[in-house]
Amino acid sequence: MGCAVILWVAAITAYPQAEEAQQIPTQPETVQASPQEEIAALKLQLAHSKQLLANENQKLQDKINALNTELDSLKKANAELEKANQQLQENPSELKQCLTASEQALAEVCQKAGTLEKTVNTLTQEKETLLKENNELSTANATMLSEHNELNQLKKEHQETVKAEALALKTAKEANESREALEEKLSLANEQLAAAKSKNARLEKEAVPIRRLKALLAVSYQQLGAAYAQMKRYNLAIDAYNRSLKYNFKNPIVHCNLGLLYEHYCNNAKLAIYHLNKYLKMSPNAADKDEITFIIKRLSEVEDKDRVFYKLGR
Repeated sequence: MGCAVILWVAAITAYPQAEEAQQIPTQPETVQASPQEEIAALKLQLAHSKQLLANENQKLQDKINALNTELDSLKKANAELEKANQQLQENPSELKQCLTASEQALAEVCQKAGTLEKTVNTLTQEKETLLKENNELSTANATMLSEHNELNQLKKEHQETVKAEALALKTAKEANESREALEEKLSLANEQLAAAKSKNARLEKEAVPIRRLKALLAVSYQQLGAAYAQMKRYNLAIDAYNRSLKYNFKNPIVHCNLGLLYEHYCNNAKLAIYHLNKYLKMSPNAADKDEITFIIKRLSEVEDKDRVFYKLGR
């Protein structure tokens, strides 16, 4: 009772080891570049690293897909072996021989499966290493960007300092020019002041006779006004007193006499009050202060018809 048994074992070749990850070339030392060039270089290096990582990931994924395909083949072969084993159980004479062959094939399959598992573990470790290196590159890039921002801030502060120094120099220059102009104006003003002082001294010297003449005219018109008042020519007296004030406005006696004339003979309470107040202001301790104050009060309260008589003997 012989039954033909066909045993198919999938041929599995050894999976090649993973290639060593390509090392990122280190940048040779160059002359110091600007921050923009450094950022561009960092971005280029990061893009290159990401491309390398993507290539390695693709290679790992291809290898994992190949391993999965081989595992599927092994599962299929195992299913066929089970089927063949079931058929061999019906023929004990061939069972032992097929069992021995199956055990050998199974041992080979297990050996290859272990090799594949080691390869997968190795590739996983390489992937983790690449991810770690990528994280380190990202951290280094972030650090470089932070340093670049600090450098830009320092540059900005330096530029502002330079501008402030230039503005200060410009302001100092303008202040110096303004000071020189002011010194020139001050010198000219001092010269003009000296000339004015000299002219004023000369005018003062020349004005002495004039002041004496004004004082003499003021006294003369005052005496003329008193004479007209005694002659009861009050209009001429008022005119003479006003002329006296023109040459000496600070004569309290003239103000008092004018105030009384305006009150008593001209019915002009406004001018009377004005001149009588001037008299009290210039002679606060006058003997007739109370009488003059009474007259001012009366002029402020009553009508022009209510006369206040006061002796004009001054």
